[in-house]
Amino acid sequence: MQQVTLLPSANHVYVDGVCQIVDLSGMDPSIHAVQWSVTNGTGEIEYVNDIYGPPGSYKPPQPINSIAPYQSYIDAWTAASAPAPAPTLAQLQANQIATLRQACAVQIVSGAQSSALGSPHTYPTDPTSQLNMAGSVTASLLPGLPAGWTTPFWCADSTGNWTFTPHTAAQIQQVGQDIKASVVAAQTRLAQLTAQVNAATTPAAVAAIVW
Repeated sequence: MQQVTLLPSANHVYVDGVCQIVDLSGMDPSIHAVQWSVTNGTGEIEYVNDIYGPPGSYKPPQPINSIAPYQSYIDAWTAASAPAPAPTLAQLQANQIATLRQACAVQIVSGAQSSALGSPHTYPTDPTSQLNMAGSVTASLLPGLPAGWTTPFWCADSTGNWTFTPHTAAQIQQVGQDIKASVVAAQTRLAQLTAQVNAATTPAAVAAIVW
């Protein structure tokens, strides 16, 4: 450390040109800047009124012979400049599990496959679609359904063509079961990967467990 500059109005402390935000509210508000040369053991203070006063009122910086009154601010700069400690294994595990949970949530709402119509179709599984599917399955289980009862539901064929296609009671129930199985499969995978993360003993092992 060779040169120190404190700028109270901006809460800036510079040490050898490197700036950190430090609370300088405890300094005299009339001070514009404090500069100190560690090499020479000398410094100076610029006052706001001396440099921003009326024309002709400029005064040169006032010399100081000690930085001791401002040492706490330099110490705060040192603390702010210290590298962040490396995350612990527990923190890495928690972060990785959070990432896996997010990936699981994305997969769950990304659609599910069912061959209830006789060929593979993709069904939407966003929260609203899952609620609609639950309602459709419930309706298909009600007693006294008329002959030929159907309920329409959005799905896409293998070419990606989406249609609001009628489904019989058996078909919509099969789709509901297939969507449920897809959700459970994602949740099961999440549980397995979470267990692996919790059992990992090194940062590299944690990072290697991905969705």
